[in-house]
Amino acid sequence: MKRQGLSDPRDIEAAGPGAPPRHENPARTPEHPPGLYGRRKGKKLRERQAELLRTALPGATFDASRPILDAAALFPERPASLWLEIGFGSGEHLATEASRHPDFGYIGCEAFLNGVAKALTLIDESQLRNVRLYQGTPAP
Repeated sequence: MKRQGLSDPRDIEAAGPGAPPRHENPARTPEHPPGLYGRRKGKKLRERQAELLRTALPGATFDASRPILDAAALFPERPASLWLEIGFGSGEHLATEASRHPDFGYIGCEAFLNGVAKALTLIDESQLRNVRLYQGTPAP
């Protein structure tokens, strides 16, 4: 069964070099930029989640519009190792791993705002200082 939104390499070969994948996202709006095949936002955020987005996210995020030459410098204490989790969902795995390995630095990317809000709740409850978040889709 072929999954909608993902292109099969054979589709690209059949169409020729440089041709867009057959299942490219046609709706290019701020809600659905290129490369995003889902929603950016779901149900209304709880009051606590909205508050954390306003107050805690600025301290847990970073400016991804410029190259990051030293990712370890994003953290208050230089981590022994860096881990990147792309599409962390609600952040349960990210927060659990960050709790288990406080000497590691974790960078999580998530396009879904509600997932970022849930992750912030977990980060705040566990007082994790070794997690940085990026709300958006990662780009090469």
